[in-house]
Amino acid sequence: FGFFATLFDLNHGLGPLTAGELDDLSSKNAHIGIDREARLLTLWLNSMGAEPQVTNIYKDLRDGVILLKVFDILNPGSVDWNNVKTKLPIPTFVQFQNVNYVLKLCKVMQLNLVNIDATNLQEGNPTLTLSVVWQMMRYHISTILKSLSSSGGTITDNELVAWANNKVKESGSMRSITSFRDQTQRSSLFFLDLVNALKPGTVVN
Repeated sequence: FGFFATLFDLNHGLGPLTAGELDDLSSKNAHIGIDREARLLTLWLNSMGAEPQVTNIYKDLRDGVILLKVFDILNPGSVDWNNVKTKLPIPTFVQFQNVNYVLKLCKVMQLNLVNIDATNLQEGNPTLTLSVVWQMMRYHISTILKSLSSSGGTITDNELVAWANNKVKESGSMRSITSFRDQTQRSSLFFLDLVNALKPGTVVN
């Protein structure tokens, strides 16, 4: 297989792609990347427990309600629900009010949003919608990591490794890693132990 792969790479006999074909390929690859990110962020939103569940990240966030529910889960009490309209159907101008409130909370939480306004979210702009949700997920992960730090500040790689090793050890496994560059990670057995330590019974021997 390696021989034929090398042969094709060095002497495939195909003509160069036209400008139109290159543009089409670039567009498709970009679309695939956006779809993959959208699925990831949709899974994260749904994992937060806000209802209703998100099925279309571009349409379901347009009225701002789901994002506000997630904000209130991330920072309990951060949303003043007296300022939010949730009764369906939500008129367009009220959707803008909700989304503006989302952006206000983003600033309060110091999320890094550039050139994003209420219209972008209310109209379901793919790139900018994903940007807002990505920043929210990043904030969530950062909060979790800080809670694991002994100092309450930014957690170090060594602290993460120590935490993972302790969790695996508590589960009864003798496996451990020395760093994120540890070559024993290649088997993935340590990570399976860690998953099983966090939720016993997840990994079936």
